[in-house]
Amino acid sequence: MNDTPTPVSETASAAPLIKKHYHMFAIMVVYFDGKMERRKFLNTINASLHPFVSAFDLARIQQETQVRFHKEFDKTKKYKLIDLYVQSISYMGLMTPDQFEGGLKAAAEAELRAIEAANAPKVITDPKELQEVVDEALAEDAVASEKPQ
Repeated sequence: MNDTPTPVSETASAAPLIKKHYHMFAIMVVYFDGKMERRKFLNTINASLHPFVSAFDLARIQQETQVRFHKEFDKTKKYKLIDLYVQSISYMGLMTPDQFEGGLKAAAEAELRAIEAANAPKVITDPKELQEVVDEALAEDAVASEKPQ
């Protein structure tokens, strides 16, 4: 039997509670469009368990930026990439993924629930209310049938 506790990072339920260090990279992509040198500025976010940016992190961010550039802006592969320059690295803080998203996921889910509730069919159980709805629908049909086509 293994008495070694499972690290928090390996438990699925604890994953949203793990705090990570977030850095934002501002990157300038330099490329040729025919004979014209052009520049494209991209931002990307890196989340890691350590507060510093290592050489490995930089290499990975540069590689991911190249892939992103080709996927989003160079689908026809007509541009010749010259270089990538990391213009700045901003430390955004130590936070959980929910904190990073600023509660956006919860807000989006609440908005979706409100839309679903507003669009849900209403069940009428009161006979008086049902008669009013039927009378209103019949009146609308009568007005619509009187209009010339």
